[in-house]
Formats: sequence, C-alpha cells, structure tokens
Amino acid sequence: MNDIDRVPPHDQEVEKSTIGSMMLDAKAIDEVSTIATDKDYYFEKHGIIHKAILELHNDPEQEVDLVTVSTKLREQGQIDAVGGASYITSLVNSVPTAANARHYAKKVKDYADLRRLIKTGDKLVQMGYKKEANVTEVLDIAQEEIYKSSIQNDSQEDICDFTDSSSWVDHMDDIECRMKQGGITGLPTGFADIDSMTAGLQPGGYTIIGARPSMGKTMVAINMALNMAKEGNAGVFFSAEMRKKLVLDRFLAAESGVNSLALKKGQLSQKDWIKISDGTARLNNTPLTVIGNRINHVSDIRALTRKLKREKDIKFIMVDYLQLLQGFEDKSTKNLQVQEMSRAFKYLAAELDIHVIVLSQLSRSVEKRNNKRPQLSDLRDSGSIEQDADNIAFIYRDEYYDPMTEKKNILEFIWGKVRDGQVGTIELAYDLSIQKVFDLSRRAA
Repeated sequence: MNDIDRVPPHDQEVEKSTIGSMMLDAKAIDEVSTIATDKDYYFEKHGIIHKAILELHNDPEQEVDLVTVSTKLREQGQIDAVGGASYITSLVNSVPTAANARHYAKKVKDYADLRRLIKTGDKLVQMGYKKEANVTEVLDIAQEEIYKSSIQNDSQEDICDFTDSSSWVDHMDDIECRMKQGGITGLPTGFADIDSMTAGLQPGGYTIIGARPSMGKTMVAINMALNMAKEGNAGVFFSAEMRKKLVLDRFLAAESGVNSLALKKGQLSQKDWIKISDGTARLNNTPLTVIGNRINHVSDIRALTRKLKREKDIKFIMVDYLQLLQGFEDKSTKNLQVQEMSRAFKYLAAELDIHVIVLSQLSRSVEKRNNKRPQLSDLRDSGSIEQDADNIAFIYRDEYYDPMTEKKNILEFIWGKVRDGQVGTIELAYDLSIQKVFDLSRRAA
C-alpha cells in the first residue's frame, strides 16, 4: 500500500461508544475526561459532541442526555455539523452500558497519540531531506515532539476557565496544601535564608547563578544539588567544565569532609578512608545523576533531561556553566548563541515542570569597579538572560579581593531578581578545603 493510500489509525465504533457512554452515565463523563479530550477524536463531529457534553456536565443546573446535548449543539449552531439529532440518538443506541467507558476512552487516546507520532515522523522526514539540516538540532526537535506527544493531556492542567468552579476548588486545595508546608512550597535548597526568601525553587522555574571565576559558584551549586537531592528530589548535575571523575571528587569531599586536594592527589589517611566510605554510602542513596563535560551541547542536555524525567521523574537540573556549552551554530555571534541557549533552558523548565539552575560567568566589568559585588548588568553575553530567568543570584567572596577582610570564610549569595519573592543578600559559611557550604548558624554551632 502506498503512503498516500494509508488511513491514519482510528476506530469509529470506539469513538461512538465513548460518546454514547458519556450520555448514558454522568460517572462515565468524569472517567473519560481524565483520559481523552475533544482533540483526540479522529472524526471532528465526535470532538464537538464531547466538548458540548463537558460544558453541560460542568453546569450544576443541567443534566446530560439526548435532549440537552441536542439542544446545546443547536444553540451553538453545530447540530447539522454533527449529523443532526438522529446521529446523537444513534450514539446512545450504539452502546448498551457505560461500564466500559474508561476502556473506550483509552483506545481513543491511544489512536490519537499514534496519529500525533505519525505527524511528528512526517515532519522529521521533511527536515532530514533538507541539505542544510543540522543533525543535532533535528534530534533535539525529535525528542521534544515525541515528549509532547506522550504528555498531551497534561497541557489541559495549565488552562483555567474562571467560570469553571472546579478550577477554583482545585486551586483552593493547592493553597491549603501550601499552608501545611511551612512556607516552603518549592524545592528546599538546604539553606534556610535562601528558602525563606524564595519559598523554595518552584517547579517550572529557571534560575541563573552568576559569578566571576574562583568565587565558588561550582561549590555552591554542588552543595545546593546535594541538599535538594537528599530531600528526595531526584536531579541531574551537568558539568560542561570538568570530567565526571573530577566532579565526583568534589561531591565526595563535600559529603565526607575529606580535603579535596588530598582526595585529588590520593594522599589519604586511614581516617580519611573511613570518612570516604561513609560518605560514599550516603551518596549511594541520593537520587542524583552526575554528567561530565563530554556531553556539553545544549541539545544533548535537553534530550538527556527528557529521558531522565521519564525514567527517574527528576525535579531539577543544575548546569555548570552556560558560556562553556555548545549552542546553535547558525547564530552569528556568541551573544546570540547564549541567548538561544538560555531561552532553550527556560522552555525546558516549563515543558518538563522541573526547576532549571544554570551557572553563568560574569563579565570583566566587575573588576573595574571599586565595589566588586556583582549586579544584573554584569551577566556576560547576557542579552535576554535577565528577562528569561525567574531568579538571578550572584556569588561574592570578599576574601578573594581582600585577604585581611573580617568576613573570612563567608560568601555572599546576592539575589538580584526573585520572581514573587524578596531580593537581598544572604551570608553563607564555606570551607574551600572540603568544598562545603552551609548556613552561618551551623558554623557558629
């Protein structure tokens, strides 16, 4: 059979039985609506009827039956488009009971997903035949389109009709849930003051952490990732700067308390070995994945993130750092590449409902000022990063510039932008020798 003769997968009888079940029993409407939408039907008229049934069902003063559905469609001027009242009657007569409504709806959804995948495949074939096609970008689009097909129903969760009372009931339930969470509604970073200012890192959010070289941005990122993962939030740490082995050394130093340089050189005492053994055991039970610098193209990072979201239900990714990543080659300048990569991470956060934290290098303009504390304008190759990010933080260590400072072993975590939160400066204690960052109160204790 030629491709042109192929009929997209569907089952007319299953679609009719799904609609018929919904008109037989109100319980069937609830079951079907959690599985299939009006967009999932092959025959447009069935989608129109499905939508009309839901509109009636969501009106507490209306019943759903042959008469009300026909009346609703007539009022909308769509009764003829669906085949008239006689066709609606035939839908009810086509199914003896609504007991199998869920099974029918699942079939409708499965066929719809197959049709979407076929459409995606056709799109990729066309892209593949273009001589100027970039393989990495085609693969990235393929991953994105297939993932979208697999979560098609989830998009309905992001739509709220103010006139639909059920939407407000769900939202009030969500607020009640927040009240029980002690003010931390997102991912806890493990740093009390940071969590207090942000209420935790929110799902779907995008955070930039910027610093000049040697300020400790990787150290902060490692500790933050560890803290979030220890709370049971699976995550991924991507390093575009270091190979996996070096990243693991830093995680192990932070967790075990063993000097990172001694760990690198292999000059370890018996006491160190005990600490390493205990630290490794704890890390072995931490839902965190570390990926070294051999994977440093933004498209590869997005593809791996989607894969790990499916497999491990990850809640966050940490990327170290933005300017070292390979981006979209068709962009004429580094500035445009960085903008596109930043935008790609923002979309990824929203697409997967995870929090994306990306580290960024700051421009040398910081060094020309008397006050070396970073500000928003210092984001290197920033472009639209400031607009893209939900949150922007900077790291500053006064000791780096002034060895005689009173703030030894203290770093400033400066919030320059916080969506729906507070901006300001938080002081954290650190120990470079073991790559550890912690609340000042813990150091005092």
